[in-house]
Amino acid sequence: AILNADTDDEEDIDIYVRWNSENENGVVLGYSKYKSEEETLTVANKFFKQFEAGDTLDFYCDYYKNNGDFDDTYFVGDTLMVDDDGLTVSYEEMDPEGVEIGFKLVDKYMNEYWTEVLEY
Repeated sequence: AILNADTDDEEDIDIYVRWNSENENGVVLGYSKYKSEEETLTVANKFFKQFEAGDTLDFYCDYYKNNGDFDDTYFVGDTLMVDDDGLTVSYEEMDPEGVEIGFKLVDKYMNEYWTEVLEY
């Protein structure tokens, strides 16, 4: 996501969410500066930055061709403004026509796992 786009504080960030038995619906842990594939990602760091009321988030995703080659980056949805209650995790319905969804998961040991791609 892009935090506070079009300001002097703009930065690309990774948002960290935890799902476990205590947080079955998920909880936002915070964020850190985006790190590319070439950089070392340290998820074990417990000192995530916290969102503040008034922060804005613009979400984007990368699109890859069926052969795995990167194609483009697309913004998803409207700008989200963080309110006094912070961020929460929720599940929202969307129009699934023509959508392919897959995720890369990274565990605390930096092992990467790709989910099955679902086609709608």
